Amino acid sequence: MPMFWPRWIRLSEACLVTRMPSARWAAITGLAVLIVTLGAAHAGAQTLRIQGGPAEVYQWRDAGDAIAVVQDGAQVELLQRDGDWVWVVLPADANGTRKAGWLRDRYVQPVDAGAASAAIQPAPQPSRPSTQTPRPRKRDFPWFAVEGIGGASFGVETAEVYGGGVGYYLAENVLLTLEFGELKNVVPDFMRDDAQQIADATEVFLLQLTGRRFQVRPDARLPVRYGVAGAKFLRATPGRIRPYVAVGAGFARLRPNIRFSIDGQDITNDGVRRGQLPVDQNELLGTLGGGLAVRILGGLSADLAYRYGRVFTDPGIDINRVHVGIGYAF
Repeated sequence: MPMFWPRWIRLSEACLVTRMPSARWAAITGLAVLIVTLGAAHAGAQTLRIQGGPAEVYQWRDAGDAIAVVQDGAQVELLQRDGDWVWVVLPADANGTRKAGWLRDRYVQPVDAGAASAAIQPAPQPSRPSTQTPRPRKRDFPWFAVEGIGGASFGVETAEVYGGGVGYYLAENVLLTLEFGELKNVVPDFMRDDAQQIADATEVFLLQLTGRRFQVRPDARLPVRYGVAGAKFLRATPGRIRPYVAVGAGFARLRPNIRFSIDGQDITNDGVRRGQLPVDQNELLGTLGGGLAVRILGGLSADLAYRYGRVFTDPGIDINRVHVGIGYAF
């Protein structure tokens, strides 16, 4: 630097030269403190154990599909609490990857928290019973569900089925149901045989009455209206599809309809003696089946189902049916 420069310029340059190393060291020191602090926080993270599971884990709180299901006894590492949700690191998967996600805090408890406290604390003193009323947990599954169904019964004949129902979620995986509907025709073999016997007897009666032989054709149908109370037991899965088993019991209103004709002309009212035809009756009905509940969007879902039913007449009537349902849970 030329010696004739003003003194204040030389002093400023000297200050700049002497201050640059100090700024560099300050940045390095701050970074070191940050690394040590983060390491200490990670080392002190709390370990939790899953209890009352399996527990569904979400990428965001109560949003979208579950990314994983953690079984009872698994240990997770707590990152953050927010209300009744906890953000945790999951155990390593088959590839050694540890994912992070949100789950309900009702599924977790600290690991050996009581034992660790006893090791460093003096003998416990008698504790007073808490006078605080425990805060009720927020219900994280729907209350009610409604559904409409349509399908077919199959057996001696295939016929349409339609109905609807309502439900109440007793638990996240247990839905109490009440279903009503109608099966258009579940005529059994023995009812067809009875109708043929009546047709044969009518032919004999007409032959004796007119001296002519007629061919009487029977047409037997058995519509059934039903009401069933039952339950669906759904399996917890991380995706949109949940298989289930369903059971139920109720009543069946049998409405037999048998018609007879000669050359296409109905003669039921004129040619069949009164008392030969069966009448409407109420009987017990039991059902057993299963299906797949498929979540579409929000509370909207589809139901792909099979049901076996038994009407307790003498002899009994077996009913097999499949249906598709569209429902909404809220």
